[in-house]
Amino acid sequence: MLSFYADGFPGLLYHQTEGGLVALPHKKRMSPLSLYGQTIKPVQLRAKGKYVIIVFQLYPFVPKTFWGIPPESIQDDCYNLLRNDRHVNSGLPQWVEEVHAAETIQEKADRLTEIISHFWRHIMFGWYLKKAFRDHQLQEEYIFASQLNYTIVRPSAFTNGPITRNYPIGFSGDKKGLQLKISRADVADFMLGQLKSDQFIQKAVSISH
Repeated sequence: MLSFYADGFPGLLYHQTEGGLVALPHKKRMSPLSLYGQTIKPVQLRAKGKYVIIVFQLYPFVPKTFWGIPPESIQDDCYNLLRNDRHVNSGLPQWVEEVHAAETIQEKADRLTEIISHFWRHIMFGWYLKKAFRDHQLQEEYIFASQLNYTIVRPSAFTNGPITRNYPIGFSGDKKGLQLKISRADVADFMLGQLKSDQFIQKAVSISH
């Protein structure tokens, strides 16, 4: 029996349990991946057999922003993220199977972090930065249509880390396991290297750790 005390924050709960996981006092059987609301009253989780439970504490705005679920609708309650709602669970059942298959706790936590990052990218690039990316796409189209010998570099988020010369180049948008960060030093190193190479002439390439 695990006790959770009211902290006012929603969260993402993953579990892999031999005999199932039940939330008390509601006697609600928990999905392997659930979004729980802000807790006002203490909650207990009853697990049967061996179990792995990983919880990510979220800010109150996240359920609505990421999954379109009003936070007040799951106050002292939870939402099964694996239910058949296309706008909510896109890809989630398959991802949860991958988390189940991971051998260590750290690997499971890393895979769950990737799932959260996926939804964050969807919000950032599909909503907040939509207009900025439209302008960026137009800029690239002008260059594509030119007679110039160009290489367009698409780095991920900049960091101030050291040069590594060890990063994926030219990956697809659905590549897994990326940090979506890269040091300014690595970006500069890649760009300088293109001055002596024609490998990516008239191409647009992404680079990221």
